[in-house]
Amino acid sequence: MLALQAAPGALKVMSGRAVYDCWSAGAAPRRIMIELQPLDIPLAVPLPWPMLERDGQLLVPKGDVIHSPEEVDLLFTLHRPHRRTDGAAQSAADFAHSQFPQTAFPDIDDAPEDERSIALERLGLRPGGVLTVRLTAGAGQSKGTARVIGYSPQRHLLITMPTEGGRPLMPVKDELLEIHSFSGEGIASFECSVMAVCRLPFEYVVLSSPRRIKSRSLRKSLRIRANVVGKMLISGEPPRMIHISDLSTTGASFRSAHRLEVSGAPARLRFRVKTRDYHSELVAAALIRSEKPAGDLPNVYQYGVEFLELAAAQKMLLQCFIYEQLLWSGQRMV
Repeated sequence: MLALQAAPGALKVMSGRAVYDCWSAGAAPRRIMIELQPLDIPLAVPLPWPMLERDGQLLVPKGDVIHSPEEVDLLFTLHRPHRRTDGAAQSAADFAHSQFPQTAFPDIDDAPEDERSIALERLGLRPGGVLTVRLTAGAGQSKGTARVIGYSPQRHLLITMPTEGGRPLMPVKDELLEIHSFSGEGIASFECSVMAVCRLPFEYVVLSSPRRIKSRSLRKSLRIRANVVGKMLISGEPPRMIHISDLSTTGASFRSAHRLEVSGAPARLRFRVKTRDYHSELVAAALIRSEKPAGDLPNVYQYGVEFLELAAAQKMLLQCFIYEQLLWSGQRMV
């Protein structure tokens, strides 16, 4: 059943799945956004359209691959994905995944194009992937973040303009950039030279092929230092504020001003995790495995907990948080 709402100069048509915004009689559609459902998402094949936030911001770029139902679950847990169905002008996000024409850039090597693409993806250089970028020109070295737009057939990278705290960092031609990415199995570090800084149809940077590549493998269960305030919920006791000092996908260590029940009864650990893309609260079932006085603070107790049956979406969010801390903050594993 459709509901029609009149508005000056426009007609809004709403159904259970879609919101259509159209100009009044005879005019071309302004925008059509359809809210997606989990079963709409194809698995293990490139997305046929860019997936958008409700406000039109890019969520998942066209051509990206979602590999598992767990990834879909996380996506729909944290977002309300939409797709555009009109013939609107090509946006920056759409342009980012257009097929680039042949350029005057020379080939880097004689490797087949598909092999070069695989090599780039193994470095975590998939469209939409997040990078840390350190500029080396000038008196001070600036560090910011950027996203991969794509790459040319000659293996030149195209990235968004690096930003730091919302402020664009402007690299210059021939400047050397130090870049870090997450490959899915480890952190890759490499260097690229700036070949061009472009401003139309949006700001982006063309980089040379990666060189001086280094890779650091990561353990399956990473533990990092943290400074996160949360709550411990134990049956029969009031919620207790805790201060998480290190964190992994299998457990955490924290301090509490209260001595907690350690009989082995299941408890719940509640805390918020903020990444560059997500800000969410996690509630994880846990068992207290260790207790000792916090040596540096009187009347404070140090606990170690093991997470029990952490949901796939929660585990993925924790992994994102941990990897970002390793990438952005230069942390070392505990």
